[in-house]
Amino acid sequence: ESVTPSVVRLFTASKDAEGKDTEVFLGLGVVVSKDGTVATDVAVLPASGSVIILLQGGTKVPGTFISSDAASGLALLQGATSTAEGDVVWKSASFSASEPVLGETVISISGRTATRLSDGIVTVLPPQDPEASAPRIVEVSILAGSIAYGSPFINNRGEIVGISTTASRAVAEGAYLASKS
Repeated sequence: ESVTPSVVRLFTASKDAEGKDTEVFLGLGVVVSKDGTVATDVAVLPASGSVIILLQGGTKVPGTFISSDAASGLALLQGATSTAEGDVVWKSASFSASEPVLGETVISISGRTATRLSDGIVTVLPPQDPEASAPRIVEVSILAGSIAYGSPFINNRGEIVGISTTASRAVAEGAYLASKS
C-alpha cells in the first residue's frame, strides 16, 4: 500500500498488425524523486527511445532517457512534470537504509495491468568487498516468472530493497540489484 504509488508501468507506442496505434508494455519503474525521476531496468528501454510512463492513478506522461549504467543494469528516466490537465504529482519511493539479510522476507511487485505480488526470502547473499565498485546482487526464492523487468523488491516495512535489472538476471533469474549498492 505504501509502495505502489511509487511504482510506475512503462510502455512504448507502436502499431499493431492492422496499423492501429497501440501501447506495448516494457516493464516497471520506481519513482526515486518528487521531480519525476524513475529508475528502471536498462532492458526496458525501447530502440525508439519513446517511453510512456503510467502512474498508479492512471495519468500517462512522456518519459525521456537520462542515463544508464551497464554494470548495474539500471537506467534513469525523467517523467514530465505537467500535462494538459495540470501538474503531475510524483510519489517518491522509500528506500531501505539497511543491507539485505539472509532469510529476510522480500516481496516482488510486478504486473502489466494490475499490481501482482510475490513473496519469498533472500536465499543468497554474496560477500561484499567494501573496496569493490561492483553492484550488490541478491538472490531470492521468488520464481522468475513472477518478476517483470524493473520489478521492485520491498521488505516488510514497505521500503524498496532492490530492483530487477539486466545485471541481476545475469547472475540468477530470481535476483535483484540491492538498493544500497
